Amino acid sequence: MIKLSLVPLIALVLVTAFSRIAAGAVIYHFIAHDGQFLGDSTCTGSRAIGNPFSQYGSRFSSVSIWNKFSQYGSEFSALSPYNRFTSTPPVIYDDNDNKVGYLTLNQFVGVASQNISPIKLELIMMDECDKEGNYR
Repeated sequence: MIKLSLVPLIALVLVTAFSRIAAGAVIYHFIAHDGQFLGDSTCTGSRAIGNPFSQYGSRFSSVSIWNKFSQYGSEFSALSPYNRFTSTPPVIYDDNDNKVGYLTLNQFVGVASQNISPIKLELIMMDECDKEGNYR
């Protein structure tokens, strides 16, 4: 009997879903552990993390994960996805407000296969949003 592991399948589904971000098929929302909204996985609009002119997509905004000096983007902040040791990274929700996983570099938070690295997210956003000519 051959047993298939669901872990790679779940990871593939999540990565595939994230790669459809710009197409509008799936929009994810990012919420910090303290309840602060951190933006949507879209390329345009005021809530878009892919829009460098929105408060969530700007590298200078205090509520942006892309601001390395903010509590949500610093590698030293417990609220940041870039802190490899945090137990309180941002949570990823789908359009139906179902928790999908965490945005984190910490592989020991939640189910690792359901999490996405902020570095991978930025690469996906760069790829998807560049198609619209809207990324940094």
